[in-house]
Amino acid sequence: MEYFYQLIIGCCYLAIVIVAILLNLLLTYIVLTTKDFIRNSSFKLLVEFNVTLLLLCCVHVLTSLKTILQVDFNDIGERLIGAITNFAWMAAMALNLVIAADRFHVVVFSKHNSKKKWILFVVSVLAWLPGCILFAVDLTPNTGYVFSIVESNWIYLEGPWTAFAQTFEQCVTFPSLTGSFVLYVLIFVYIAKVNQSLQSSKWKKPILAKAESQIFLPGRITHSHHFSSRIFLHFQRRMRVPVWLRLGGEQRNREFGRELSLYQLSVPLSDHPCCL
Repeated sequence: MEYFYQLIIGCCYLAIVIVAILLNLLLTYIVLTTKDFIRNSSFKLLVEFNVTLLLLCCVHVLTSLKTILQVDFNDIGERLIGAITNFAWMAAMALNLVIAADRFHVVVFSKHNSKKKWILFVVSVLAWLPGCILFAVDLTPNTGYVFSIVESNWIYLEGPWTAFAQTFEQCVTFPSLTGSFVLYVLIFVYIAKVNQSLQSSKWKKPILAKAESQIFLPGRITHSHHFSSRIFLHFQRRMRVPVWLRLGGEQRNREFGRELSLYQLSVPLSDHPCCL
C-alpha cells in the first residue's frame, strides 16, 4: 500500500514537471524570438531565470522516476544531482532578486543610464556565484545533498560541512525572497500613487484611461499587457484583433499623442486645468 501511494505521487509529480518544462520552453522561445523582448533587460534576465528553472525541472524528472521505480543511483550520481539542484535553486533565488531590482529601477526612476547595461551584466553574472559555491561544497566528501525516496524529500548528508551548507542556503534564500517581496510591494505602492494622482486630475477622460492601461503599465512597469498580447498574436496571427493590440509600442505612443492633442483642442478653455 505504501508503494501504491508513492507510485501515485511519482506519476503526478512527473506529469506536473512535464507541463512545467513545456511552459518554460514556450515562454523562453517567445522571448528569444521577439526583438522587443530580447532587447529589454528584464526579459534577458527572465531567460537566465528560465534556464535555472529548466535545470530544476530536469532534476525533478529524475526524482519522480526514482519515486516511481524505487531505485537509487550510485553515490556519485546522487551527489551530482543534488549539487545541480542546489546550484539551480541558489541561482534562481539570486536572479529573482536581480529581476525585482531591475523592475524597481525601471518603474521608479525610468531614466536611461549608459552604465546600467554593464552594471546589470556584472550583477547577473555574480548572481550565479552562490550556486557555484554550494555546487562545489555539495560535491565534496564533507557533505552532500540527496533525494530520499522514503521521505520523498531532499536531505543533507551528515558531514563536517553540512551545517555550513545549510546556513549558506538560508543566507541566500531568505534575503532574496524578502528583498524581492519588498521591492515588488514598493513597485505596486508607487503605481498606486501614480494612478491616484492621475485619477485626481479633473480633465482626465477615457483617452487617459486607455493610455494608462495600454502604454504606462506595459511600457514602464512589467510589460505584462504587451507580453500577453504578443503571446496572443504569436498563436492567432490570422485572427482579427483590435488595432491597439496590433500596434507596436512606439506607434501606439504616437497614436495616443495624436488623440490626446485632438482631445485637448476640443476641451473648452474654461475647463482646461491652466484656467482653473
